[in-house]
Amino acid sequence: MSPVRKISTNQDELSGSPQQGEPVYLVVGKLRRPHGIAGEMLFEMTSESIQLFNPGKQVYVGDKKNLHRISALRQTNKLWLISLEGVENREQAALLRNQWVFARMEDLKPLSGDRFYHHEVLGMSVVAENGTFLGEV
Repeated sequence: MSPVRKISTNQDELSGSPQQGEPVYLVVGKLRRPHGIAGEMLFEMTSESIQLFNPGKQVYVGDKKNLHRISALRQTNKLWLISLEGVENREQAALLRNQWVFARMEDLKPLSGDRFYHHEVLGMSVVAENGTFLGEV
């Protein structure tokens, strides 16, 4: 499960819930630093959905959610190496350093069983097994 970031056109809005019809984005990773000279970057994946990162898939980078298409992904020791179309050298990759990577919720598969994305439980009541109300998520 990963935190959800909301996009809002109203800067004064404090709610984490999307407005009707507004796309919801899920944090799926973070770009770390350039690797080599061909635009490849170290990538810290926070999503368990590896299919999100197949070549050709779209991701959104940074607070402005700039659209990028994945051209390659390969695993290293603890992180991944990712290449994005149009990012062809170390200097271009450096501009994306430490940026969050998002996917649109509509592009994600639903979680199975008793697993939920964080935004799916926000606002739910928490009740103890004996029925005592404990609060709200």
